[in-house]
Amino acid sequence: GMLQLGYSEPVVPPEMMPVNQNHMPQMQGGGTIPLSLLVEFVVHKTYHDITVMADLLPGKSDLERKIAVVQFATKYRQLFIRLFSLVKWASSVDKVVKCGDISSFLDHQAMLFVDTADKLYMMSNQLLIQARLPNFSIPTAVDVLTNGTYTRLPTCIRDRVIPPKAILPSEKRATLKRIEQIVLFRLVSEIIPPQIKDLTVERGIVHLTVPGKFRASLTLMGDSDLLPWRLIKLTLLKTTNQPVNIAKPQSPKPLIVQSVVNLRQTVNIGGGIGVQDGAFSQFDYSKVKSGCVPIPGLCSFLARFQDPKDSRYKSDLEKDNPPSPNSALNSSQNKFGLMEVASGSWSGSQPSVLSHAALHGLCSKLANIHPMQASKCSQIEQFFGSLIVKRHLEKCVRLVDIGAGSQSIRVVQENWTPEDLQTLEKYFDSRITCSPYRYNAVASFVNMIFAPAYILRDFMQVMQLELTGRVIAPGMQTNTKWNMNICLTSPPRIPITLLGMPSILVRDKVLLFVQLTQAVPQNNAPNTIVVPLLHDRQSKSVQILPHAMNAQTQATRNLQHTATLLTRLDELRIQQPINDQNFLSVAVHYLMENLTFP
Repeated sequence: GMLQLGYSEPVVPPEMMPVNQNHMPQMQGGGTIPLSLLVEFVVHKTYHDITVMADLLPGKSDLERKIAVVQFATKYRQLFIRLFSLVKWASSVDKVVKCGDISSFLDHQAMLFVDTADKLYMMSNQLLIQARLPNFSIPTAVDVLTNGTYTRLPTCIRDRVIPPKAILPSEKRATLKRIEQIVLFRLVSEIIPPQIKDLTVERGIVHLTVPGKFRASLTLMGDSDLLPWRLIKLTLLKTTNQPVNIAKPQSPKPLIVQSVVNLRQTVNIGGGIGVQDGAFSQFDYSKVKSGCVPIPGLCSFLARFQDPKDSRYKSDLEKDNPPSPNSALNSSQNKFGLMEVASGSWSGSQPSVLSHAALHGLCSKLANIHPMQASKCSQIEQFFGSLIVKRHLEKCVRLVDIGAGSQSIRVVQENWTPEDLQTLEKYFDSRITCSPYRYNAVASFVNMIFAPAYILRDFMQVMQLELTGRVIAPGMQTNTKWNMNICLTSPPRIPITLLGMPSILVRDKVLLFVQLTQAVPQNNAPNTIVVPLLHDRQSKSVQILPHAMNAQTQATRNLQHTATLLTRLDELRIQQPINDQNFLSVAVHYLMENLTFP
């Protein structure tokens, strides 16, 4: 009969693990070795020897080949008989192992006793020969026995443990009077800003007020001219003609997006908030700060939120699209970090004044546009997201208005069906414009858009799978066991690129990360699995990225099992040719319906 041994761990293929004849598995403590390791070693050695014999037999005569085969069979029959005996004996090995552990423990204890005796002998005969007791502390003993206390304790210990005695009221009055004199001298010797009003000194504390701003109480902790003022209390004041949230600094507060777009806000005297393009120099509107790009269409976008009855702050919307700054810089511009743009009074360089309610509505989160959208985002975030995408897709994407100020994309390209374009628009709205914005996710979307036409169509099929769980192509039945999401940035625990970098790459090969989540519960399957798919455009195959399966982890074993299923799909393609060039979407759909774990 044939002996079958169950082995749950994956066995490395023999061609990937060459056997060294002189190498034996390392034994564990106690003189034992795992049975699984012994079985694995015997199998590898048998496979290695039979491979060597197969290479050598063609060069021998018929008689020599028969002799070699008989010798090999006899040798390894005896080896597997011994292995079979070990397997049968292993069922009763628990008592032997327990006795071996007890014997090892007793040997270890005996060794500790011998080592302790040796250390004691060395200490008594070598280390402690010159050891002497210290002299007795006679003064300490005399103080304790005669006075009942020890008076020689350092005073620093007493000062740290025992709190100081409270000062007398007369001493407190004298100290406050001295502090008040020091405060008055500092106030006389320093220049007081004219904004400070109602300055009074009481009990060593100076109280000052800046009308409409704050009220503060200050004091000094010494008489040195170099000591700073110590703030005791600060109270922010409300104004009667403006809300509480107007009490903000008058200095510009820029909002920088992706280190390129710069938006500046200032408090306007008229009660509004001025919003302008922070890329422009505040002193010369024909120059732009180095590294920044003017925001096209900013004033047209902000005009939707201005009061139509207020004509004081209307901008010239015809000059709302300034050109990009020149790359060449002269010496004077290098000094201040500015770049030239075409001269003109561009609208974005002037502030567009909004009411506080309008600015609040501009920055507030809106309800999701689509049910599949990950999270809410504000209208200003939608504007910046469309702006970043437009910079990358200038040739094939244009912006269109939807509703009251929000924006979306529509692809301008030939030979695409309305369903294809609708898939791109829905995916952009639900996956790209959602908050928080991720620049690298936009870059991955751009990589998909700029892919060749047949690759882009394949990507759109995968998008459709994510949005609805089915492929656009008619006649395909769905029986999905997994839900799928495209990973637009590099996921964790995949040692290929840095975490969060663009994950979709289109070169000679196409790299796509998808995350599968259980739709139908499976006992032995993980809840989620990230699958890095590599599509070879030359061989027209889809496989798991080899670098992702190097580590010996459970996630790697899951990927190896998934790779086996993809290999089966390639075999099916060879047996039954499919007239479908959407290799990635077919592979993803096949995994969603057929991936199971034993």
